[in-house]
Formats: sequence, C-alpha cells, structure tokens
Amino acid sequence: MKNSIAKAITASIILLPVFFSSCKKDSINPTANNSTSSSDEISINDQPGVYKTTSGATKLVLQPGDGTGEDAWIEYSPSNPDYATHNSGAADEIRLLAWTDGGIPIYSRTLIKFTELSQIPTTSKVKKATLFLYGLSSSTQLPQGDSYYPGSPYDGYGPNDAYVQKVTSKWDESTLTWNTMPATTVIKESLISPSTLQWNYNASIDVTKFVNDFVEKPSRNFGFMLRFTNEAIYRSMGFYSSETTNAAKRPKLVITYN
Repeated sequence: MKNSIAKAITASIILLPVFFSSCKKDSINPTANNSTSSSDEISINDQPGVYKTTSGATKLVLQPGDGTGEDAWIEYSPSNPDYATHNSGAADEIRLLAWTDGGIPIYSRTLIKFTELSQIPTTSKVKKATLFLYGLSSSTQLPQGDSYYPGSPYDGYGPNDAYVQKVTSKWDESTLTWNTMPATTVIKESLISPSTLQWNYNASIDVTKFVNDFVEKPSRNFGFMLRFTNEAIYRSMGFYSSETTNAAKRPKLVITYN
C-alpha cells in the first residue's frame, strides 16, 4: 500500500497495507498406527499426513506451506481503483474486511485452494471434510483484530459471519486481484460463524459437499472464496495464511473418505 495512503490511519479509520504439488493418486499410504477416535474422526489437532481411522476410513490432512499453499486476499475501494490491482499472494495473513479510508469503504475477500486433493482417487466417497482456519494472535494489517466479540467497540455494526463459497473458475495466487476475481456459486455454500474473540478466533467449516465435487472431478477444484454475508462497515476477520512461518497455524483441510 502506498505510503501516502498508509498515513491516513486514525483511531476510527483503519487502513491496511497491501502485501500480500500435487502427488500421484497411488502415493496415499495410510499409517495404521495414527488412527483417531474422535466422534466424527476429524479434529483441529490432526497433523498433516494420511491415516487410517478407527472405522476403517482413510483420513487425509492437508496443511500446505509457502510454495505449495494457495491463498490470497483481494480488495476494492470505489474511490481508488489502485486497490483493485493489488496482489497479496505473499502475505502471511488472510482477511475479510469491510472498513473505511477517509470515510470511503474498503472491502476484502479471501480465496483458498488445496491442490493436494488430487491425491484422493476419483472413485472415493468423501465422508466428511472440514476446513480449519487459525485466528491471528496480533496483526499490523488488522490492528483492530476481529470486529465482533463481547465488548468490541464495533459490535453495534453487526456480526461478522461469512460465506464460504465454491469458486468455479481459475485463479493464481501470484496474480490474483479484485479485477481478476474468479466466478463463484452460492450453491452448497457454507458459513463461518461470527467471531467470539478479538484475537485467536479459530474457525471450522464443513466443506464436505464442495470437496466431494472436487474429488469426483479434479478439474473443478478451484477452491473456496470467503466473504462476509453482510459487507456493510465496520466488519473484520483475520486468519493466518499458508505463508506464515508458524506451520501449525496454516489453513488446514481434513478429509475422511472410503
């Protein structure tokens, strides 16, 4: 973000600077001694890898890092077309935002894709797929943190719940901008619940229907878009991206299938 814009930050106006492998299908080799006994066989504590569950299903845990993970936020301001050309593919955070700069709205959405889903045979049936996102513990990009939580000065603007929608066309994190935003569909969309904490708000989202489509036809795997259900100001929500140096906080997708 340009220095002239960054200077516009005030106590009530938060302006955010812009930064911002697939394996063969026969490579899956479940590790029998790493089973899980959780009720739905999926946990936020699952570690990356391939396992056999206690019910005999296969569990694939994906948590890609820098170089293999694909995620980026895009932004738009009706008063400044430069925002819509920014790329954030190298940022260590992802975000949803409906804020202002000098009283002019700024909007951000996020896209995430897990290309490693190609490891799952196309004949498989997905039992459950959960997307885990790890909340920021602090941020210079979102200094106010999440906007909705008990005691937040922004609670009066409403909750920051968000859609998780299926992307239906190609995109690349290194070139993605608001102007090149891919198409999405509301069919089978899921929800991220409103945040309950200013920081460290972890989200888990059921994306089973999406992932089943992606496995059945890998050419349809264009990932997910995250956007507020209501993009009226002042709303914000932030998570770590696959570029964060803390490997445990990167976006994670856990799938069980037969």
